[in-house]
Amino acid sequence: MRVALIDSGLDVSRYQGVKVDLDLVVGEGSLIRERRASEHVLTDHGTTCAAIIAKYAPGATFCSLQIFDSETLRAVCDNFVAALQWCYDARIPLVHLSVGTSLINDYWRIRPIVAKMICQRQVIVAACSNNDRFSIPACIGGVLSVKADTGLVDEDFFVNDNSAYGLFSASSYHSLVLTSGNEYITDIANSFAAPTITAAVHNIMSGHKERSMSVPELLRALLNRDYIQCFHKPDFISDAVIFNPHGHPIMKQHLFFTCNREYEGFPNTAALEEGCDAVYLSDSGTDKYEDTVGILKFFDMHNCNLLYAGALPPDADFMDRTSLTWCEGSPGDVVCVYTSDELNVEFPIVNIMGYGLAPMRLMCELRALFIADDYQCVCLCDYPFSYLYGFDHIPDNMERHTAVSFVAQAFTPDVLICCFKDDQGNKSRSDDEYYITLTDYDHDTSIDQDANHSYTVAVYDVEAVPLLYKKITEYFLIGENQ
Repeated sequence: MRVALIDSGLDVSRYQGVKVDLDLVVGEGSLIRERRASEHVLTDHGTTCAAIIAKYAPGATFCSLQIFDSETLRAVCDNFVAALQWCYDARIPLVHLSVGTSLINDYWRIRPIVAKMICQRQVIVAACSNNDRFSIPACIGGVLSVKADTGLVDEDFFVNDNSAYGLFSASSYHSLVLTSGNEYITDIANSFAAPTITAAVHNIMSGHKERSMSVPELLRALLNRDYIQCFHKPDFISDAVIFNPHGHPIMKQHLFFTCNREYEGFPNTAALEEGCDAVYLSDSGTDKYEDTVGILKFFDMHNCNLLYAGALPPDADFMDRTSLTWCEGSPGDVVCVYTSDELNVEFPIVNIMGYGLAPMRLMCELRALFIADDYQCVCLCDYPFSYLYGFDHIPDNMERHTAVSFVAQAFTPDVLICCFKDDQGNKSRSDDEYYITLTDYDHDTSIDQDANHSYTVAVYDVEAVPLLYKKITEYFLIGENQ
C-alpha cells in the first residue's frame, strides 16, 4: 500500500527494503515535480523514517515529497500545504508526517486541507512537538498524533486514553541495518516514534480496501478494543451541512468550516449532501434522549463526521460510532492537560464584554486583523457554540485563570483575546490587560475610560473595529516590540 512521506526526501541507497514509487520535490513557487538526479538529499531524517516504517511494514511503498531544501529541516508553510494538497488530490490512503509547526497562524492554512483529507478517509499520522507544545497538524482532531516513550522499544506502543494531545506513545528506539551492513540506532525523538504507528496502521489498512476504514474503525482494529474519541477541537470538520432545527442564530461568515447549506429541520437523508460532514445545533432544553440517540445513529449510518453542537445526554455513548464525533463535554473538550497555576503570563490579553453574538463577532474581526499583521493570536471563549468560530472552547466548570494558563503553556501566543460570561460584571481590572465593553446604543466611540485601558463601543459600529485594533496595539506597544 502507498504511504506518502512528507519530509526531507529519501536516499534509497542508505537502506535496503525502502521501496519508492514516486520521488517528488516541492520546489520554487510550491510547484511539485520529480526530484532531479543532481538534487541530493541533504539529511537522512526522511530516509530514517521510511526505513523504520519499512522494517515493520515491508509491504509499504513510498511516495516521497521533499519539502526541506537544507539541513536545518525548515520549510515554508506554502510548501507543506502544497504537499498535503497533492496527497489529497492523489487520494493517498496513508500520509506520514514526522514534521509540523508550532506557529499558531499556520493552523488556519493547514487545517482546511487536513480536514478535507480526513473527510475522504485518508489517514494521517503525525509526530507531536518534542517540547510538548501545541503543534500542527498533530493536534488537529482526527490526526493520529504520536509521542516517544523512552520505556518502549521496536514496535511497542500504547494509546493515551483521554488525552487531547499525543494520542499514541510509541517506541522511537529502532535498530536499523544500513546497506553497508553497519547498525544504526535511532535517537529518542517523536520523529522516530511516529513511524512505529504508521507501520502498524499500514499493516491494518493493507488488509482492507483503500480508504474504506474510518479513524474510529482503524483505532478499534489497532487496539482490539473500544476507544473514546478524544479531540480538543472539532476541527476535523470540512465542508458541512448545518442542521439547525431550533433556529439558533449563527454567523456564517465567521465559521471555521465551509457551510454548504443550512437546513432548518431535523436531520433527514434528503438534506444531506454526498461527501459532506454534518453540524447539528442542539437545544439541551428540548432535545429528548431518544431523539439524540437517533440523530447520532442517523449520521453514523450515512458515514458523516459530526460536530454535535451542545452536550450529549450522559448515557448517549458514541464509542461505537464509525465516524468522527465531537460534542461539548467529550474527553478532549478539557484543556487543563497543560495548565499550571504558577505559570507567568507574558503576553497581552484583550477582554471583550457583552452579550449575544456581538462579542464573538468582534473576536473574529480582531483576530483577523492580528493574523493579517502576523501576530500569533488565540481566542478563548465560554459562550454557547463559540467553537463554531474556531475559538478554544472553555467548559463551564473551568476557571478563567486555568484556561489562560493553558494558553500560556500550550501556545505562547503574541496576543490572547478572551470572552467569558463571568467577566460581564467584573469591576476589578488589571493595567496589564485591555478591556472592551460592547453596548447596544450609539455613542462617541473615541472615548477612552479607566486609565486608558478600557474602551466602549457600540455593538453595531463596524467602523470602530480598525480603531479598536489601533488602540489595542498602541496600548501594549506591540509594534515597538516586534
